[in-house]
Amino acid sequence: MPSAQFNESTVRGGNDAARTRCVKPMKNSGSLNQYDHNDLTPVIGREFFLQATDLLKGDEQLIKDLAVTSELS
Repeated sequence: MPSAQFNESTVRGGNDAARTRCVKPMKNSGSLNQYDHNDLTPVIGREFFLQATDLLKGDEQLIKDLAVTSELS
């Protein structure tokens, strides 16, 4: 017996399906440029030298910029 009940519209992508709140592509604002970083590889991306508390104390934009990988140069 399944642990959760699903209705047909959710399983088949009907009106009850989850939708993203991101309607436009995210852009890098450069808020992480103040932290030391190391570009590892194009696949792995950029390594930042900071503490998680730096992100929590900062603006929400820091977390959004951390999520953006394609705009980092």
